Amino acid sequence: MASLKPILGELYAQAQSRRSTNWREAFAQVLIDCHSNYCNQRFSLVSEVFQNQLLEHFKGRSLLVFVHIGFTYLLQICQAELELSEKSFPLTNDASLTTLLLEPLGQLLLDVVRPQYIMWTDMFTIAEFVDLIKCKVMEEQLDKYGKTGSLLQPFVAVLLADVRERLIFRAQTFLRDNVSNYCPSATDLDYPSKLELPPSSESSTPDVSTSFPPDYRSSGEKVIYCGVSEKSTEKCFHDGFPPLFHTLTCLTTLNRCLEARTFSGIAQEAVHICCGSIKGASHSIHNQVGFTDGQLFLIKHLLLLREQIATFEPDLTANAVYARNLNFSHLRGHVQRIIAGETSVGSREPGASDLLTLAVQGLPRLVETAVDSRIELEQLLKVACEDYIMFVTRQIVEPMLSFITKITAIRVSGIMTEEAPVRQTAFATPDRIRDIVVTVNKTLHSTLPKHIQKMRIYLAGSVSRETILNPIKSNISEAHAQFASDLVKSMNDMPS
Repeated sequence: MASLKPILGELYAQAQSRRSTNWREAFAQVLIDCHSNYCNQRFSLVSEVFQNQLLEHFKGRSLLVFVHIGFTYLLQICQAELELSEKSFPLTNDASLTTLLLEPLGQLLLDVVRPQYIMWTDMFTIAEFVDLIKCKVMEEQLDKYGKTGSLLQPFVAVLLADVRERLIFRAQTFLRDNVSNYCPSATDLDYPSKLELPPSSESSTPDVSTSFPPDYRSSGEKVIYCGVSEKSTEKCFHDGFPPLFHTLTCLTTLNRCLEARTFSGIAQEAVHICCGSIKGASHSIHNQVGFTDGQLFLIKHLLLLREQIATFEPDLTANAVYARNLNFSHLRGHVQRIIAGETSVGSREPGASDLLTLAVQGLPRLVETAVDSRIELEQLLKVACEDYIMFVTRQIVEPMLSFITKITAIRVSGIMTEEAPVRQTAFATPDRIRDIVVTVNKTLHSTLPKHIQKMRIYLAGSVSRETILNPIKSNISEAHAQFASDLVKSMNDMPS
């Protein structure tokens, strides 16, 4: 190649001297053709040696180690070829060199690498490969080799995109197999046995006989939920529901490997199917053990899921996923009138025929809505907490609530008179009132401590327990107050 330099120098001199003549383009094309032939010849000389060296480096090494070594070798060869090309063709650009020599050399490396990672089925191994390409190759090796690295940047970007596509496919398969289609075993649903802990130094169950705070009010309109625990550990995920653990490990892995917008779409889908899996397991526990354990299981794992995806919230907010749907609601009126025979179908006058209007204005409307699984998660958690609060409240003060309902019904009907006072009805006799009070007090002292102990097993965070327990206390307090108020009014023997 060095022997060609005098000939090429003469061509450059001729091209420079004729730069202002009509032959400038012709001489420039001659140089381009020479450079293209040069690249083809260099590739034919280098390719076989380069390929043999790659195969030699690959022997006895893992793919991750080989890729790091292979790219280092590729960059060294490309840098040497670039320096030789610049000495021989100082006036030509790097486009033909990249297209005809550097990228084909990179393709030889890809031909060795791609069949290997295509066979990978483990999502986490592919994610490690993505990290290697991003951190070691693109951010370290390409930057280290300067101009040579810049010329190979598009090639490495294509490789990274291909590996990411493979990662997305395996992640979707992972979520399908381990979350969406996961069949819980008897051990997975063995609650509360999986959570029961030995006695701790934690304070004993509060004395429920003490009066509730007089200024406390039920937060039924808006309940603010807190984190599941002040000290979440990895053990709680391993010992918990497997689909939740698989979802969080998958999202943590993908968050560092994918672009934010792509990750946001997968995360929305993952949270959605994880909520469905948790809800299904909750129903199974409800049928096997009881409503209390099923509902607390649901609350516990939804809190864990919400707490952990808070890490990804900036990406999910900045890269919202939109769903497009067709809306035909504006056609409902026309179709109903046609079916009911209220319009002249055959009329050709504008506005006289709903069929003609339907044909003219019948295009559906495109509605675009943001898909946010976090809202679905919050709603599911809110409903679960409220259902549990109402269940415990009714279990304790059901006799009082039944009495209040009957009193309200009598007042609304207007049948309460001086001749027929409420206290003479079967449900409001002194003995019946005494039974209601005794039953509620007995249930309060026996049932509520059990629920508190059960919440302590499921919810490690004291703040989480108080967030659920306080509305229960408030509801019980309000039921007692309403019962006393209705009792006093009913004993006056006066119509309402």
